[in-house]
Amino acid sequence: MVRHQPLQYYEPQLCLSCLTGIYGCRWKRYQRSHDDTTPWERLWFLLLTFTFGLTLTWLYFWWEVHNDYDEFNWYLYNRMGYWSDWSVPILMTTAAAFTYIAGLLVLALCHIAVGQQMNLHWLHKMGLVVILVSTVVAMSAVAQLWKDEWEVLLISLQGTAPFLHVGALAAITALSWIVAGQFARAERSSSQVAILCIFFAMVFAFYLAPLTISSPCIMEKKDLGPKPALIGHRGAPMLAPEHTLMSFRKALEQKLYGLQADVTISLDGVPFLMHDTTLRRTTNVEEEFPELARRPASMLNWTILQRLNAGQWFLKTDPFWTASSLSPSDHREAQNQSICSLAELLELAKGNATLLLNLRDPPREHPYRGSFLNVTLEALLRSGFPQHQVMWLPNRQRPFVRKVAPGFQQTSGSKEAAASLRRGHIQRLNLRYTQVSRQELRDYASWNLSVNLYTVNAPWLFSLLWCAGVPSVTSDNSHTLSQVPSPLWIMRSAMAWRFPMSSLYVQTTAMTRMPTALPPLRTTEGVAAAPRLSQTGVGVSRTLFVPACTCTWRPGDPRERAEACLDLECSGSWLHGLLVGSGPRQPWPPLKGTPLSHEAQPGQNSSLAEAPAGLGPLLGSLGPRAWSSPGGLPLHPDLEALMARCWAMWQLRMWMSTCVHPPFYAEVADFFGVSCLEGLGWASAPSSCSSHQSQSTRRFSPRRKSAVVETLLPDQPPTTTGPASGEGLSHVPRNSWRWPGE
Repeated sequence: MVRHQPLQYYEPQLCLSCLTGIYGCRWKRYQRSHDDTTPWERLWFLLLTFTFGLTLTWLYFWWEVHNDYDEFNWYLYNRMGYWSDWSVPILMTTAAAFTYIAGLLVLALCHIAVGQQMNLHWLHKMGLVVILVSTVVAMSAVAQLWKDEWEVLLISLQGTAPFLHVGALAAITALSWIVAGQFARAERSSSQVAILCIFFAMVFAFYLAPLTISSPCIMEKKDLGPKPALIGHRGAPMLAPEHTLMSFRKALEQKLYGLQADVTISLDGVPFLMHDTTLRRTTNVEEEFPELARRPASMLNWTILQRLNAGQWFLKTDPFWTASSLSPSDHREAQNQSICSLAELLELAKGNATLLLNLRDPPREHPYRGSFLNVTLEALLRSGFPQHQVMWLPNRQRPFVRKVAPGFQQTSGSKEAAASLRRGHIQRLNLRYTQVSRQELRDYASWNLSVNLYTVNAPWLFSLLWCAGVPSVTSDNSHTLSQVPSPLWIMRSAMAWRFPMSSLYVQTTAMTRMPTALPPLRTTEGVAAAPRLSQTGVGVSRTLFVPACTCTWRPGDPRERAEACLDLECSGSWLHGLLVGSGPRQPWPPLKGTPLSHEAQPGQNSSLAEAPAGLGPLLGSLGPRAWSSPGGLPLHPDLEALMARCWAMWQLRMWMSTCVHPPFYAEVADFFGVSCLEGLGWASAPSSCSSHQSQSTRRFSPRRKSAVVETLLPDQPPTTTGPASGEGLSHVPRNSWRWPGE
């Protein structure tokens, strides 16, 4: 009977197949390669990295400006003529694009980590270009049409910079392992220097970043001022239709400091509340009076205005995504709201809140064009509303207003010098939150000028302004901000430096504990790639786990703990000798007590350690294809996986063990880990190990360097051993390999 045995077994590599398949549609083993990535693909990787940074900035920007989503929708409404919420679809699209780009970047970094050649699929390249162009166009459009909003990005960094800094340090610490791999694989010293310089320049920049972080919330808690007073913007527009009695009543239920309202005047001289020029957005005028839909609201009589519904639009368009949270009774009430007059608001708020009033000028042809201010003042004075509870914002005819209503709080909507404002008898300022700095707030406070900022909806922004000492803010989201008990975070100045210092410790620890080189790389044939050797000798390799050492300890001397730890590192030199070197591919039979060696780094002492006889059963258990030539080809997949799995355990024991010289089995157990040995079926120490319990590591001078080849190939002629400078196994002829017993 003839048995057919497969010549080669391919170990399943599902993770690697998914990695290369998703990134470059290379699902088969023969499609993968460990060759260097082409310059063209490197360019695509740089473009991918740039796109990732750009989409991350755009996503961060669009997430932080959610405070002004209503303003953005209002801007588009004025441009297009109809209301629609564009903010959330843009945010979702941006998040999807960023997730896609981030996934591609992670796959590319994984290619680098495992030594695979990058080959981005053409479909991914098309998607990358589309996302890059779309992001650039979107950012350019915002820069031209909504350029003031970029200031929000800088303001938001005052609240998020400390946490972004910690995240960036964590990311660069994780990337240090990939950088170390590229450093180990680099064949030129210039490439290594360039990699290190670029990486450490980035690290240095990140660790100096706290010097640029300035946040009002980096302060002592005892220095925190009182909570800013809240003014309901058009009432409570997230809980009810804006500028309706229901909206103002909801705001008063929250016990707010004040209410903001926009006052216009009807064709027959009745002041009422309306923000828009027309009635199309907030009423059903297109259904009731289609011919009047595009006319200014102030050009209609109050009798017609009272017939319009001012609440159905809120339930239909749901401008703040809050209509679904209304109770059934609130839903019915909102559906039946009508336009609110100024007299109704004054009656509701009398004695309960301060009013911040802004007047909307009527058209030129309006009959009350020249007297609408007098009509509004008359309505205020006739209602008996306390004058000290009115913040008067219109800048027109201020001397006359001060004479008629001296108790009004004169409020300016323009930013001017404090001295000029005081000369104009201004007591308050009403500014956008991007228009004033912390220093200006302090300057205005020194002149006894109170500043109100609008429109503040996000808790992070409210917290930031609270830390900055802002007296009051106008908000659409007053029901949420009124429940904020304290700023989201306050950091002491000393704590601000603990974040980077802790990260510096983690970074330093990671770099010092980092292996000096990488494990052998697996090729497409399922075997290990040969180590890359330097020009100076056999033993200097950049792809080995076990670092070079001099084995200077003396067994039996427990006081020399540091030197004993070095010996624990050297106890793996018998395995190191198997992996070091170069030479032609030849089968390496299972070894039984063959003395092995480890070549030291240039300029250091060489060490020679015999592989104990007990190593034979372990090597033999790995099968006839376990070992190759001293060049390390092929390395048995089981041993390669074993080393990768047990490296962390060995590192831990190397730094934390008591480092007392053990018998051979204990040495191997310390190197591999007992669980790893049990996985190979070697659960107990062989009896042949007992003769090696007292054996110690011997020391040799640099003159014994040439003994490396004589030890590995005892039957070789002296001419093939190479000089002491390190010239060695790479010069052994292919047909001159002989082994003991041949």
